[in-house]
Amino acid sequence: MPTTEANNALPLNNYFAVQFFSGETEKTAIEPVFHASSKIRKFFRRLEVLDTFSVGSVRFLRCRTDRSDMADILLEVQLQGRGIVSLTNGAYVASIGGRTGSVSSTGMHLEVKNENLRRMYKGTKIIGWEMQFEV
Repeated sequence: MPTTEANNALPLNNYFAVQFFSGETEKTAIEPVFHASSKIRKFFRRLEVLDTFSVGSVRFLRCRTDRSDMADILLEVQLQGRGIVSLTNGAYVASIGGRTGSVSSTGMHLEVKNENLRRMYKGTKIIGWEMQFEV
């Protein structure tokens, strides 16, 4: 059930990443995560965009959230044609267009390199989250 405020006491322990296409803003790259969450009714209170990193030639936007299990949400994002990095069986795995590869857990948990991208977003459990994506 949606609430009006984020609970800042909840830790953001779940790290993941979504593919960051050339010419996109970070807001455009993470918007599918929010819509997938809302669609399948698996909510979170906050999502923090951290920075970017690359797996081979593919750029990703590294994020973290308070939701402990992002698997179903990220699967929905992946079905929309966007690569993801998720925690699978205790290891981070990049899934891009049917290919998979391991990603360093150290890299996923690094301190933020580029403070210009760092942003906190209201999660889908918060009433009015959609307004963050209005033009």
